[in-house]
Amino acid sequence: YAHATARHMYRLDGKWSRLKGGFGLFSQGSKGSVAAEIRGDGKVLWRSGRRTSRHQTPKNFSIDLTGVKELELIVNDGGDDSSSDWGLWLAPRLER
Repeated sequence: YAHATARHMYRLDGKWSRLKGGFGLFSQGSKGSVAAEIRGDGKVLWRSGRRTSRHQTPKNFSIDLTGVKELELIVNDGGDDSSSDWGLWLAPRLER
């Protein structure tokens, strides 16, 4: 879980080639909304778009990380307020 707004940073030192996984919203019946972003060395590599319901299918990603030294996983408020805004990083995995 990552409550909006959240930023997780990881040092990769260019040793990984790909990040795969999914992103969704945990809402427990409430009306939260979130938007995720993945950055490599400060550049946006992927955006989830606004996620608004726990019934929504998770948004999957497979991102090329070749040469990336620093990875950021960011969860933002979906534009209404941060109440119930719990983003879910689902099975993220790094590959060489």
